[in-house]
Amino acid sequence: MKERPSPVPRKTDVVYASAGSGHYIKAVGPDGQSVTLEDGSVWEIDPRSRFFTVHWQPLEGITVRRIASDTARQSTGEPGFNYEIDNIDQDDGALARYSPP
Repeated sequence: MKERPSPVPRKTDVVYASAGSGHYIKAVGPDGQSVTLEDGSVWEIDPRSRFFTVHWQPLEGITVRRIASDTARQSTGEPGFNYEIDNIDQDDGALARYSPP
């Protein structure tokens, strides 16, 4: 009997193991499209949240939390933005998708 290959995880299935507080911004991509944290994790930002992240600066404090997929889909209409990264220095947040290396 031929073995079936294991399914390849979708981007929406990727789990970030270091959720919580204590993070800070290392870099913000052009037009706020991405945010890189001190641990090297890269976050693709939901297009509707980029008006926040475009103004974020290195060394600002960040908290990362996972949100329910249904909530993310209702907010963006697009699957995969299943984390919220909150800038505690500017008191705002953005829906994000973890993009592992």
